[in-house]
Amino acid sequence: MLIEASETVWTIYSMVTKGIDIIFINFNGISPFLKKPVEPNPTADIDRTDDKIYACTIMVVRAITSLSHCVNKGQGELYLEHVKSVGLELRSLLASVDEFVGTVSATHHRKIELAHQVLSKDMNELVEAMKLAQKYSTTTLDEEYRKNMLAASHVVAMDSKNLLDVVDEVRLSLGLVNHSRSQVTS
Repeated sequence: MLIEASETVWTIYSMVTKGIDIIFINFNGISPFLKKPVEPNPTADIDRTDDKIYACTIMVVRAITSLSHCVNKGQGELYLEHVKSVGLELRSLLASVDEFVGTVSATHHRKIELAHQVLSKDMNELVEAMKLAQKYSTTTLDEEYRKNMLAASHVVAMDSKNLLDVVDEVRLSLGLVNHSRSQVTS
């Protein structure tokens, strides 16, 4: 899209990459860019009593929140511990999803498997971002690599939520869940 206002030329490019909406603005040849996070869709309004997948997703997000606080404070010596925590919580989430997949027909497997694979790749990218953040933690590039690590952790959180949404979609299509109490009483 090209917008002209008198002699000023703004060129706006937009693309979505790994859950982050990146807007590139070219102002008379100067190209700063802004990153703004994409808001996730609301979680399905269903009864979460004894929902292990939901509980595991919450634990992944909490581990990522803890990691984010550590990264924001620049505590490089704690990165590994926090990334391991995210990995363990993610492993628990993926195991609970695998249990669920075993209970549904093969026609519903593909969508869940794709979301599952994306999360595995995301975790690898978080580990690589952590290694680079640790490597450059004592240089002038520290802040940039910490931002990359935060972005990678954000992607893991968003894709964990996406996996929950995919599982919920399958559950709803098969009638395996009840609506939340607020929806039932309305």
